[in-house]
Amino acid sequence: MNIKISAVFSSLLLSGVVADESCKSVSEIVCSDYKNFCGLLTATGTTDDFDQDKVTVFVPTDGAVSSMDFLVSLEDEKLTEVVLYHLYEKELPTDKMECYAGYNTIGMASGKDSRTVCVDELPAYQKGGANPKERRPAFVSTNIEACNGIIHVLDTVMLPNGYQDYEVAASSGSSKSGSNSASSTGTRLLQSGWFAIAAGIMSMYL
Repeated sequence: MNIKISAVFSSLLLSGVVADESCKSVSEIVCSDYKNFCGLLTATGTTDDFDQDKVTVFVPTDGAVSSMDFLVSLEDEKLTEVVLYHLYEKELPTDKMECYAGYNTIGMASGKDSRTVCVDELPAYQKGGANPKERRPAFVSTNIEACNGIIHVLDTVMLPNGYQDYEVAASSGSSKSGSNSASSTGTRLLQSGWFAIAAGIMSMYL
């Protein structure tokens, strides 16, 4: 009997190992499917933050990131704040998101809140403090499961409160005054090539 129990237990352990090996972490999924945001994680050194256990990540599409060309000129600390503004350090599927005012804010890893906006009582947008109503980040895909959490995909970069001027400049196609040079982190992004190529492709269609 003990031998049988031991065999079953070993089998369960092995199946668990296989399951763990077959799933991907948040950063693995991001770097496979959303390379521009992956570049931001790498440049800001925040990959480990996103690979903590039981997290929720709001990932902007490649087009969303490349359209915000001011990102490369942000001070390192500010760029890190924007990146961490897309991380919530608990698991939060859409069916657990609150729709009602006063209950629909989420405390992001950057220290500032984002807000869930619902349509017909279903989450439709995840709005940053600096995102205007007409350009609220809309959910493109939701509840993508990773080994260590959940990914929701947005069509716009979430910007925390205090970044309104950058958002206005980005939406008008101009650079924010006084921010024409790349920061050290921004320089690493440009040197890596991924951001410059994506930005160039996007500019052809704008």
